[in-house]
Amino acid sequence: MPTNFLRWLRMILAMMLGATLIALGTVNETQATVLIAPNALATEEGNANNAAPFTFSSRYQQVFEASEFSSLSGLALITKISFRPDAVFGQAFSATIPNIQISFSTTSAVPDELNPIFSNNTGSDNRLVFSGSLFLSSAFTGPAAGPKDFDVSVNLQNSFLYNPDDGNLLLDVKNFANNFSVAAFDAHNLVGDSLSRVWNDSDVNSDTAFFGSGNPNDFSNSLGLVTQFTFTPVTEPATLALFSIGVLSLLGWRRNLTA
Repeated sequence: MPTNFLRWLRMILAMMLGATLIALGTVNETQATVLIAPNALATEEGNANNAAPFTFSSRYQQVFEASEFSSLSGLALITKISFRPDAVFGQAFSATIPNIQISFSTTSAVPDELNPIFSNNTGSDNRLVFSGSLFLSSAFTGPAAGPKDFDVSVNLQNSFLYNPDDGNLLLDVKNFANNFSVAAFDAHNLVGDSLSRVWNDSDVNSDTAFFGSGNPNDFSNSLGLVTQFTFTPVTEPATLALFSIGVLSLLGWRRNLTA
C-alpha cells in the first residue's frame, strides 16, 4: 500500500481528534442559545427578590429543573449566566466582589427537596467555572414595573458541558466577602416550581445550609434567582470518537499488511 495512503489516514485521524476537542471545548458564538429559567418568567417579573449570594458572604446552592432546558438538542456548553435587578428593590450599580467561586454540576437533587448538607446536592461532574475577582454592574434598564433587562452578567472562565437528559442543573456559589453595593436581583418563590435554594450566610466554608427563607429549620426553600443562561450547542462527541477509532483500526490493518 502506498506511503501516501498511510499519511492520508494519519491526517484524517488528526483532523477527527481535533474536531472532537473543538466539540468539547470551543465556543461558536453564532450558535449561542439563550434560555431563561423559569421559562415562564422570560417576560414577567418574579414574585420575590434576593440579595444572596452576590451581596452577602455566603455559600449558596440553587437547583434548576432539567425541564427548563428541554429546548436544547443534547449537549450544550454554558458560557455565561446573567441576572436582572428586581424592579422594586433593584437599582443601577457597579461593584467588584473580591473573591468568589462559582461551580456547576448535574444533580439528582430536585427543587424544594435540596439537602441541608451541600455535598449531598453536588453532582459527580462538578466543575469550577469562575474563581477570583468578579465585576458586576447594571444600568437598571427596562419597563418601570419590570422585568428589567438581564444586564448583570458573569462570563464564565470555564464553560460547563450540560445535558438535560442527565439530570437537573445545580448552581453552587461561594462568596467570600460582603458587598452591599450589589442590588437585589429578581427572584421567584413558588412551591412546586422548577427552582429552589439552600444557603448559609454565617459561614461560607460551612458544609451545612443554615436556612432558606429565614427559618433555620427550612432547609429547602422554594425561592430562587431568575437566571438567563447562554448555551452553545456542541457536536455529540461519540460520533467523532467512533470515527477516530475506525481510523485507528485502519492504521492497525495497514501495519499488519506491511509486517
